[in-house]
Amino acid sequence: MTLSPLACRNRGCTHPKCRDAKNSYETNRRRQIGYGRWEPYVDAEPARRHVQWLVSQGVPLTRLVPIYPTVAVLVYGRPAIGQPPTAKMRRGPAEALLAVRPTWDMLGRWARVDASGTRRRIQALAALGWSLRAQSRHLRASPTRCERALREDTVTVEVARRVRDLYDELSMVRPEGTYAGITRRQAARRGWLPPLAWDDDLLDVPEAELQAELERRVDAMDSVELWRCHEAWRQGDPTPLMGVAGREYRRRKKERAKERQRLAA
Repeated sequence: MTLSPLACRNRGCTHPKCRDAKNSYETNRRRQIGYGRWEPYVDAEPARRHVQWLVSQGVPLTRLVPIYPTVAVLVYGRPAIGQPPTAKMRRGPAEALLAVRPTWDMLGRWARVDASGTRRRIQALAALGWSLRAQSRHLRASPTRCERALREDTVTVEVARRVRDLYDELSMVRPEGTYAGITRRQAARRGWLPPLAWDDDLLDVPEAELQAELERRVDAMDSVELWRCHEAWRQGDPTPLMGVAGREYRRRKKERAKERQRLAA
């Protein structure tokens, strides 16, 4: 996307980046005019609806101000002076707003999100040897916060972020000592999976959607991939994907055997 010189609010700015942006913008503008494709403004309604959806998901308008400084006018207009919401806006900011997703880093700290990823991270660290009390100390929170995260369906974004950051810090650090060993044994009895059992892109998939996502990935595997997953599963690999793929391998193997028997009859 070509930067607009209007992004800089300083009149007559000579900063190299602003100067380069202006030159690039003007070059692109002249070229598009020559092609008959110059349409700097677009309908603001799609961007407005997307912003309203983001707000409904817990993204505060203040998070969108760096992208579009007058985002409040886009949504609400200026009622005090009778100005309606923005009808037209520049293409670049519109595309930038439409690209925003309600990630944890965009949501307000007290918004609530699915607790599946937070729960898996706490359990994975426990499987590694980090007790709930030790995790709480690193989080500078009471142990009851971790316990609640294990029980509840949702957590605040603040808790989810802090647990995510702690997981990134400790997921490759195996603690030693008596209490760490006790924690590992307790986690194993409860069936809690260690960090290496989780693919990064599966950690935050909601529990209700996890099985369907695993099956979707398994359906895309060929027979060789399924066999490899089955062998890893047989050797004790606890990864959720290995289990689903291993069972699918056995199912397909039985179907092939039945088909051979039918053809031989």
